[in-house]
Amino acid sequence: MGKPVVFLDFDGVICDSVDECFVSSWMSYSHYRESEPTEVSLSDYQTFRSYRPFIRGGADYLLLQRCIDLGIHLSNQDDFDRQVEIVGEKGMDEFHRQFYAIRTELLKKDKAFWLKLNRFFPEVKQPLHSLTAPAWILTTKEASFAHEIIISQGFDWSLDKIICSGKERKVEIIENIIEKDQSAVFIDDQIDHFTGRVDPRISCYLASWGYVKPEWLKEDVEVLTLEGFAELLGSL
Repeated sequence: MGKPVVFLDFDGVICDSVDECFVSSWMSYSHYRESEPTEVSLSDYQTFRSYRPFIRGGADYLLLQRCIDLGIHLSNQDDFDRQVEIVGEKGMDEFHRQFYAIRTELLKKDKAFWLKLNRFFPEVKQPLHSLTAPAWILTTKEASFAHEIIISQGFDWSLDKIICSGKERKVEIIENIIEKDQSAVFIDDQIDHFTGRVDPRISCYLASWGYVKPEWLKEDVEVLTLEGFAELLGSL
């Protein structure tokens, strides 16, 4: 058996994109409401950051903006998921469309500004550069957007090694990629991706430096620190 195949989440593992997600979703939600506010409060931004761990996909960012706008308090993932049900599949699909329309517009009109909002966690750069095992980026972000960011950070990462998971379970995508005699390492900062049936060939790690809730670190899952991330990738 060769080296394990590495699968890395992007937002929260490689990239600290919360500022870009806030800006894009705030603009998108304003457009959705057909309003043009000229400013946003610091408290709204701080609330958005505190709710960030509940995110699973692009549409969720607009849902967070909706909750903030309507004063809906979210204590846990169940609270968030109830809001998903209230908005419904059609509403969430429209949130997704609006979010990526604004992202596309920002990238087209002011690429340098948009890229600047997406910062890599400094400690992950060297381990990524040194990684010799086969590796994929597995993200809920559209692959082309993740590719723009990682190329801007000096990585020669092929677009065909970046997968947008969409509504599919990430562990099932991994299971379908690896060969029967291969194993995989999967690193993500959203604990829900590890729930349910997981192929025993896949070793799952929760990135403690990402957008995690403190209680997740006490769950029955392997937790990685940034130091552990460097050691793990260096051993592969």
